Amino acid sequence: MNRKLHENTPREKYRRRKNEDKSTFHFGQRKLLLSEIEFLTLSFIELIERKDNDKIIFIYAGAAPGIHLPFLMNIFPFIYKYIFIDPAKFNFDKSSIDKNIKYETINECFTDKMAEKMRKQYSDYEILFVSDIRTANYRILSRNITELKVEQDMVDQMGWYKILKPFKSMLKFRLPYVGNDKQAKTKIDYLDGDVYFQAWEGKTSSETRLIVNNNAGIRTYDCVEYEDMLFRFNTVERVLGYKHDVKAPGIDHCYDCRTEVFIIEEYLKLRPKLIEKMKFPKTDLFLKNTIADFIYEINKNLRADKKKDELTVSLKGQQIWYSVCFTNIFFGANLEELFNRDCITIPNNKNSSDDEFLDDEKEKFQVQQSMIKSPHTLQNSKFLEIINEEDFQTRRILNDDFPQMNRSKFEPKSCTTVFFKERSLRLCEIEFLTKSCVDLIQKKNFNKKIVCFYAGSAASKRLDHLFNMFPFIKFLLFDPKKFDIEPNNMIVIKQEYLTEDIALDLALEYNEWTKIFISNIKRAKDNNLVQKSRFDKDDLSLQTSIHYILKPFKSMLRFTFPTTKGTGFDYFDGEILFKPWSHKSSIESVIIVDQNYIPKNYNFQKYRNQFYRFNNFERVLTYNHQVRASGIDLCYDCRCEVDEKYPECGGRAYSNLVVPNLNLTKPHNMSHKFRPELKEVLKARINSKL
Repeated sequence: MNRKLHENTPREKYRRRKNEDKSTFHFGQRKLLLSEIEFLTLSFIELIERKDNDKIIFIYAGAAPGIHLPFLMNIFPFIYKYIFIDPAKFNFDKSSIDKNIKYETINECFTDKMAEKMRKQYSDYEILFVSDIRTANYRILSRNITELKVEQDMVDQMGWYKILKPFKSMLKFRLPYVGNDKQAKTKIDYLDGDVYFQAWEGKTSSETRLIVNNNAGIRTYDCVEYEDMLFRFNTVERVLGYKHDVKAPGIDHCYDCRTEVFIIEEYLKLRPKLIEKMKFPKTDLFLKNTIADFIYEINKNLRADKKKDELTVSLKGQQIWYSVCFTNIFFGANLEELFNRDCITIPNNKNSSDDEFLDDEKEKFQVQQSMIKSPHTLQNSKFLEIINEEDFQTRRILNDDFPQMNRSKFEPKSCTTVFFKERSLRLCEIEFLTKSCVDLIQKKNFNKKIVCFYAGSAASKRLDHLFNMFPFIKFLLFDPKKFDIEPNNMIVIKQEYLTEDIALDLALEYNEWTKIFISNIKRAKDNNLVQKSRFDKDDLSLQTSIHYILKPFKSMLRFTFPTTKGTGFDYFDGEILFKPWSHKSSIESVIIVDQNYIPKNYNFQKYRNQFYRFNNFERVLTYNHQVRASGIDLCYDCRCEVDEKYPECGGRAYSNLVVPNLNLTKPHNMSHKFRPELKEVLKARINSKL
């Protein structure tokens, strides 16, 4: 039984397995637990002889929900501190963790900055680093986008490894999918280490674990060989029989079961030395003596008696899908009882939905049927239909024909829309820059040196996400307030107001560049209506002057009415966009203005009534889309976010036009943290067709 991939690992050419039997069991939390036990066992075989073996920190990126983590901590209680990082919710039983064990959960994404902070904080400690991050969801994203996200995860992991300088690391490892794609890359440079097969992984998964020592070099991996090895492993080695003497619920003689027995066996061999060399309080779980005892405890902690998976099995010449409980599987089980009529879950003419890139149509159907449960739209009592893509786009822009609604004397008390200021601003920025880039590309003859002047930009938090999406644009940020990002050769920070005089200098300095202007100038705070109107008028006037001076290709300007009277006022004639995630009664929007502008007279009464209609009707209708993610339902705000955040779902402009046509050879992070060994990875991301 081989645990590691090597050059002599058997291979078999990859093929789709839609109608073939798949009898392996997928158990995600068990897979993670066993990989981590194996990793820590290997680490402590080396660490145990050191004098400072009590100064060890365990850092885990992507640890949520972490149901298995109490078990892991209780069998390695001598680690000084566990640090678990994930933006998702942790869902483990804290009461089952020994009171002497130190741990910390951080509900944030793991970043370079966090890694640098931890390296400094624990400079006197040996770090053991585990990463199980996953930003891609193949059930939501297209195959190409999924591959790009997996690749970026790999790049991020390598960066954190280099910052943390851990004693040993275990990283999620998956090479790019090749299949029949002639344009897919076939080689990739990555950290040199031992690649381990996983037990209880997905039936067709090509994911493994890479265990890396400190000061690891770079190795070239063959994507086709890797793909063929994993295909062979899933179809042959994983379903062979392997000898062992352990009898326990859920355990037979397949590869996964034999691997579980082997990993626990290796841990138990090490334990006498741990007891001898390490000083720590002994937990009840740590004192379990037999492999069977450990398996019983794993079953108990992970509630294996409730865990079911769908197996495709041919019995008596007929292939049927069965839903089977984990603990009902063991060597010598009665197959007729195990695979009975009550276990049949899907008609035998269905294809296997565990294929890595097959859409989950069943889930989509269920969501469509339960659209009435869309929480953000509950204030609207009429769920007569789901708004389709074409009708949604007509509700995106405020034009003269947009319907009005007179403001009622008494405001309705119920409101289920969400106010998320920073998210609103970020989505408007992405939408505007995408539109600008698409229009530039369609012009064909344009200067690819693009600069964006952004006034009032400190209010936009986490601007690094925006810069990473548009790394070919140079940003000049103006705001007297403090920024939460670091400058570099493509990000210039000016802690001052953008004035007409500064704009004149910028127009001369960047005369040969393609200029874009964003303004979020807002000096009015909690002033009375008269003062607020005056501030708003001054802000609009300043935006107008700067737009005239810079003569940008496009501008996105904060737009609000500067008066409470029924009279109108003159401003640019542009495309007014409603802002997603705005306040429930907001009448603030953004206006996109072209270089060739003309004036237009706006009427306050009409503008206010249109916004009142939008906030109380259009914004709480249900809109059709296929994205399933935390915080996203079928309301207007969510549909807007899907259009921009997930460009393959309706908003295809960014992926189909912007990325392939603009020069991405100068990403923002190149100047201060570009790593030479990632050159090929970066080139592939740039040149790939989404």
